[in-house]
Order: sequence, then structure tokens, then C-alpha cells
Amino acid sequence: MKSDNYYNVSLMEGEHVREIRIFEKVKPKGKKVKRLHITKKSGNKKTNMESRTKSNHRAKKKIIGLIQNNFLNTKFSFITLTFRYNLEDVSMANEILAKYIRKIRKISKEEFKYICVMEFQKRGAIHYHLISNLYKPDYKKIHEYWASIIKKDERIKDDGGSVRVENISNNDDAMRISSYISKYMTKSLGKESLFGKKCYSTSKNLSRLKPSNMLIDNAFNNENEINRLINNNQIISRAEYTDAYSGKRIKYYSLAK
Repeated sequence: MKSDNYYNVSLMEGEHVREIRIFEKVKPKGKKVKRLHITKKSGNKKTNMESRTKSNHRAKKKIIGLIQNNFLNTKFSFITLTFRYNLEDVSMANEILAKYIRKIRKISKEEFKYICVMEFQKRGAIHYHLISNLYKPDYKKIHEYWASIIKKDERIKDDGGSVRVENISNNDDAMRISSYISKYMTKSLGKESLFGKKCYSTSKNLSRLKPSNMLIDNAFNNENEINRLINNNQIISRAEYTDAYSGKRIKYYSLAK
């Protein structure tokens, strides 16, 4: 049942995935609710960290959703890009990455789609994980491009970097990659060097999840309606947690269509 004013089921529909959130409490559309137990004060360090944590959570959800919606049921490459130089400057690293992406886009034989996320090594150095629709790319070329771009940067007096390629052709490996990225994003996003900076980039031509809301009688405890929403699709992940705003429970399902 649809409602113009209230909902208790939120759907995110994509090309390859569907996300379902079922709320214990009916929610009014368009009404902002004050978050429980948080009083915002300008310049408050604790509040800034809480805001950053919330932003990090949104970023992780966005990236995992994009990976699953664009690369499940497809063949793609998972490329790791590292610097030999102990590069810890986020802005500088992102500049080098942007040049590399432009170079790769020019040699791509098809419309280039990608998601790239940053990770920090134990020594503090930055490296990147690039998921793209380039399947079995020319390794020699993509390695030479990465090394040459680094060498041409006058701020880095070093001999380049390394490239590792894993070609992914089945959903089990695709889900492994998605899980891996989710885990290290949780670990890396809290670094102070990332405050005010993006730790990921994506191509504009990715397929995005489209939102819609529904009002279903007693949806949270209605197993028949939940099964109807799942509709025999494969469950990628599921969880039940407490809404930080209302204090009520939420059931979450991620499905492969």
C-alpha cells in the first residue's frame, strides 16, 4: 500500500540489486527528526567526530551499493595501485590518481566505468583499489601508465609504483571484493587526514539505486509481506539494528536480482 504522507518500508531499486529497509515505526515523509542523545554545539570535538562517523557510514553504504548494483552479474577487474614512495598526502595522491584515470579512459575500448577507493598501508602510505569494467586489461600498458605518471611528478623523487590485477568473473568473487572493501572502509575512514576530503571517486556513468517508499500494514512483523518484497531473490546480506533517530528497530535486506 502506498501513502503520500507516511511510510514504513524504504526500497532502493537498482539494475542488479534491491535494498529493503523495514521500519518498526511508521515514518512521516519529509519531516526531520532530532537525533536521540546528541546536542550539537559549534566547535565541539565530540560532535564533529559523531558527524564524521555518520558521514563515513553513508559513504560506505553508497560505495557498497554502487559496487553491487554495477558489478554483480558482470565481469570486471579489481586493480590495486601502490606507490613505492611513502606518500601520505591525500590531495597529492588524488591528483596522481585523477591523471591515471584520464589516461585509462582514453585507451578503453568501451565506455569506462569505475569505482576507486583509498586505503592506508601499515606504514601510512596511501594506495588505491580500482574496480572497473575493464576485464583482463593490458597489464603492461596499465602498469607503464601508473609508473610514468608518478615519475613525472616533480614532488616525488622515486621510481614509480606497482599494479596488481585480479580479474573477476563470478558473483562469489564479486561479493568477496565487496565485503573486503566494506571492512577496510570501516577501518580507514576515521583517519584524521581524510577529514574534509573524499576517500573515493566514481565515474558519472554508473547505474544508481532509485528510492521509493511504501506503507504496509505491520510490515516489521509481517513475514508474508517481507517474503513478498524479497521475491525469491538471493539475500546478499541482512541485519536488524536500532534507528539512531527514533530508537526503534529496522530490518535491512540487500538482494541480488
